[in-house]
Amino acid sequence: MNKATFSILIYVAIAGGLLVWLGVRLLFAPSHQSIEALTLPDQPTFNGLPKIVAAVKSYSRDHSSRGQPLPASLTFQDLISGGYISTNDVRNIGVADATFYLTANIRDPKAVLVRLRMLDGSQIIALTDGSVQKLPR
Repeated sequence: MNKATFSILIYVAIAGGLLVWLGVRLLFAPSHQSIEALTLPDQPTFNGLPKIVAAVKSYSRDHSSRGQPLPASLTFQDLISGGYISTNDVRNIGVADATFYLTANIRDPKAVLVRLRMLDGSQIIALTDGSVQKLPR
């Protein structure tokens, strides 16, 4: 998978997951609750996404330049412990954890590229075919 495709898929996966989460929130909001009431300061924001995508790319580039094989998966904790991002970078995006599958086979349309565990415990996956799915709890 080339780096540009991987970056785009990471953006799509995280943004798609957050949009699904927000859509579910809006769908099940009481009818008297306005959209403004749903966008509180503790709601997810997309501000940290570029830094997270850059961190995944840097991690992959650093491993490759040292001749090390890429691990099958990479988590927020791996990026934080490696100094690529800080806890502040992932604090307000509405995701409890994310796993990036760095060696996903892009020829398999059902291969999981990213798995997001949301703050409410639900999971959202992004597949290599570009689809985003919410998994049952």
